[in-house]
Amino acid sequence: MRTNVNLLIVALTIVFTIVGTCNPYIHGNGFDMATTTGDAYTEPISDSLPHYQYVRALDSFQRANRHLEERPHTTRSGTGIGEIGIYEGEDSNEYYLALPGYQRLEDAEFFRKGNKNYIRENVWDSTWEENGLKNAKGHQETKETPIQFIQTKQGELLGKVLVPVSKGAFSFWSIAFLVIGVLITAAGLVIVLGGAIRLLMEIAKGRAFTECNIQRLYRIAIYFLSIGMALIILRFLLHLWHKDSMPDSLLFVWVEWLQSGSGSIVAGLIILLFANAFKQGYELAKDRDLTI
Repeated sequence: MRTNVNLLIVALTIVFTIVGTCNPYIHGNGFDMATTTGDAYTEPISDSLPHYQYVRALDSFQRANRHLEERPHTTRSGTGIGEIGIYEGEDSNEYYLALPGYQRLEDAEFFRKGNKNYIRENVWDSTWEENGLKNAKGHQETKETPIQFIQTKQGELLGKVLVPVSKGAFSFWSIAFLVIGVLITAAGLVIVLGGAIRLLMEIAKGRAFTECNIQRLYRIAIYFLSIGMALIILRFLLHLWHKDSMPDSLLFVWVEWLQSGSGSIVAGLIILLFANAFKQGYELAKDRDLTI
């Protein structure tokens, strides 16, 4: 029975290790006609340009002007646990709950203009296939959205979503995150650091396989497992609570969601294996004493 439990722990450790090293980025295979604000360019214009060059240059100037008017989303101060947090917006009366683990579609662009948030995305009017290639014809639409999206990884589409909350909710989450952070830190100092020091002292005295040491290892393992599972559950519950306010251009990345607690879970599973090994050593030593 103990062998089966240890094999299960090893299997879970391998699974969460693999999850923790996976690339959560989802590569899309759809059409992409979006023009981002960072690729604007200008060309010299003469008064004898062919029409197609004139249209191209005019579009370039329009995108350059749009680049100056629009800006990416930013926040001011905030607090949180891991990547989940609560932040103040650019305006003093704006408050946001940050939910990590989202990816925008390649043809979607989130930006802020004035004091409002917008999303620009492609709308495909018609699609057809010709010579084995997919073709599409459409236009871009810009609409106001209550949420913000901050890209956290350069060159990828992953980021965090900022969901607007009230000032009361901002105060509640600020206090809650502060209290939880203090409790996690205090528990870590007592259970992990204190338990590890006592364990090493007992081993140095030649008393490795004792019930106290086994309990210390189990408490440390439970501490790490609890933190990892709590982060995963909290992020999933917050996603369910706010998913109706997410636009279709944002995808919830499940791998990145599991990665939020995988490191702590792997650490807890490894320590749990050590605890089981110490327990087996304790029972063997106990049987040996009874035999003698």
